[in-house]
Amino acid sequence: MNEHKKTDVTTKDMPSTEEEMPIICHGLWKLKPDVVLRVEDDGIILFDPDTDALAVINVTGSALLRCRRDRICYDEWCEVLYGHYNKEIDLAQIQADVKKFFGNISHFAESHDDESN
Repeated sequence: MNEHKKTDVTTKDMPSTEEEMPIICHGLWKLKPDVVLRVEDDGIILFDPDTDALAVINVTGSALLRCRRDRICYDEWCEVLYGHYNKEIDLAQIQADVKKFFGNISHFAESHDDESN
């Protein structure tokens, strides 16, 4: 099986996140302390032992989560990706992709707004 062709976040046994997308796109978030992050050659796997939820994250999402596990911020991540791709990808497309990604990882995150940064 060629895992390198994976381009989207996929989930197993996760609740619907459609309503959670707008919530996680505001403020500052971090991965929950109990969430296990396993690095693979082609991304990472997130596992929540409390709920047995599992998510497979592609290389781009993996790089951002590994660098910013304790600072998940929609505006910052959009800016980083827009700069990384040298503004060759439309900002609206990046924002839509990040919003979808955040919706998929929202189950694994908790608000970080109340702590000083």
